[in-house]
Amino acid sequence: MENYILINVGIKNTKEANLWLRAAWSMIRKEFGRCSWFYMPNIKTEQKLIHLGKFQVEKNIEGSIEVYITYKQRGGISNVIFQNYTSDLSSLKKCLNSVKSKHRIELAEQEFSVKIDLPFPILNYIGECVRIQPINKTQSEIVIKIQCYDTIDGQFIAKQKYNIIIDLLASIFWRKISISDINREKETVKLKYPSNTYSDIFEFSIFDEYYVKDNIYFLPKKLFRIINEIVTNDEYNFNLSNLIKAVRVYHSALKVKYLERLRDIDLSIYEITVTHYMSVLEILSMEEGDSKHCKECHQEVYSISKRVRFFLNKVFPNEDHRKKSLNALYNSRSEFLHSGKYINNDTYVNAIIPQLSNGTELLEYQNFHDNGFIKHSIGMCIEFYIKNLINPS
Repeated sequence: MENYILINVGIKNTKEANLWLRAAWSMIRKEFGRCSWFYMPNIKTEQKLIHLGKFQVEKNIEGSIEVYITYKQRGGISNVIFQNYTSDLSSLKKCLNSVKSKHRIELAEQEFSVKIDLPFPILNYIGECVRIQPINKTQSEIVIKIQCYDTIDGQFIAKQKYNIIIDLLASIFWRKISISDINREKETVKLKYPSNTYSDIFEFSIFDEYYVKDNIYFLPKKLFRIINEIVTNDEYNFNLSNLIKAVRVYHSALKVKYLERLRDIDLSIYEITVTHYMSVLEILSMEEGDSKHCKECHQEVYSISKRVRFFLNKVFPNEDHRKKSLNALYNSRSEFLHSGKYINNDTYVNAIIPQLSNGTELLEYQNFHDNGFIKHSIGMCIEFYIKNLINPS
């Protein structure tokens, strides 16, 4: 009985390695009915061995199948090992031996879509592998084309792409965006603008809904180019990777802020949202290769706060008050994280009792009454980053 099999893969780069793995799971689903994972990766660096976890199939093989990957360099695959103590794996070996020759040619294009809720619909935008279109007065649809091995594989990849696109849209519209599985209205939207009309041709007032004209959301041309690149590629350059991380954290802050509507929760929302927003600044201020390490202790030697101040000077060169407020918030965030000092978001009037600290100095009282200032400011930082530091292909 063959309960241990080794498949020689010999792939050195991460992109090809992931294609091989996706193709393998797809072929297992096709041959054995399903491939249900208990994913629990564990890396043993000294042995250059990764334990991915275990999976079960529907027919022909009983029990769980353990999976290990050996590698010579990170991101590649030398061999994939499958182990099952109770069943014969010869049929699995036969199935997987053909993956290496087929993992490229078996890819096929499928369309996947998701609905999102917003106060207004988004105008029609049509790209090579993505389109965004209105459904009704409060919903839009994102449709993307994915190269995949089967529907399950495509759904997984599509979900990753959707999440990035939705985070990007939330950061541009400064608004939490929800996914919806239902049509909230049946009335269609009559558009007086042609498809792919970009926001760049309009003037927007700071008092308007951001990027809204005639109750329609418009997209900047560069943003839609970025969305196209995200859908068509699986690997991104340094700046685009940072943008993806930053908009995810920004959207998380918007979601946390939304929790304030739940009045029965005992939670200090303000510190959590400020921590998220200031983390966005840290991500956006990163530059490729700017991390230097001490030769003796190997710790990073640059000042993150200095880097953030430099970035804010680029974004708001003539807005000293805004920079001062954001720098103060950044310092307060650090004090909250490292010494447990909460940020006070109350008003000065009828809210506190003046008193002394343990020494003779006045008790420090730091007030930041938001009213959207932080959300808008960090949103403007993301917009600056998109305009000046992202160069989509």
